[in-house]
Amino acid sequence: MRYLLLISLYLSGVSCVCTREVPVTGALPVGDSGHLFRYQARITAGRSVITGLFVVKHARGEWRGSLINEFGIKAFDFIVVERRCRLLNTTPFLDKWYIRRTLGSDLAFLCAGGKPKGRRVERSAGGTVILTHEKRHIEYLLQPMTR
Repeated sequence: MRYLLLISLYLSGVSCVCTREVPVTGALPVGDSGHLFRYQARITAGRSVITGLFVVKHARGEWRGSLINEFGIKAFDFIVVERRCRLLNTTPFLDKWYIRRTLGSDLAFLCAGGKPKGRRVERSAGGTVILTHEKRHIEYLLQPMTR
């Protein structure tokens, strides 16, 4: 009986360690298929700041979205399928391979989840999501827009 108790304690300890390391869902809510989510976004990297409207939709197993600034100029479009992000129509100042790689991996993590790899996500009760990429010192602040 004592051995059975020790084995069960050991297995429960191992299972707790494994589940903390790998989140399976993204930070954004899934909702109904085809539901459009609108966020007021602020992306901060050092002294550079990009603000605007972040629109994202989840349908048929993929995420599609855009970031548009206050003047109506599109910064980028993206598609996330199976934790892989493809950036489309990227504005010239963001169209560098190292920016595209970091932005794509952060958007894939935000939408589909995965291993944190130096990222931290905070969610508030009001729906605000803050993703911090600790290695690159980039912060994504997404506040839901009310109608």
